[in-house]
Amino acid sequence: MIIDFVLEEYSEKQVEYELMRNTGAGTLDAAGTGNSRMAAGGGTSGSNTSSGSITKKSHYFPHGMRLSAWANQMNMKKEEALPLLKKRTRNVVTNILPQ
Repeated sequence: MIIDFVLEEYSEKQVEYELMRNTGAGTLDAAGTGNSRMAAGGGTSGSNTSSGSITKKSHYFPHGMRLSAWANQMNMKKEEALPLLKKRTRNVVTNILPQ
């Protein structure tokens, strides 16, 4: 399980920070046939990516984080894994937060 979350730190004085953003998309159109000896006929592919940044001022400074948790057992059912994943997630988030 992977969780993306943002913790915001409050400051009496406004802080300035840069917010980054990246996006991407791809397409694939296939027509005709192909095999290991010849290239696929009529296939095209394309992609589109963009990125940018903005500067913001706020009393809250964001800290983006990614958390991953896993259950260490083969062939585990969802109902068996979720309680373990929730417990590990709760422990990690509790340790990150200020006391």
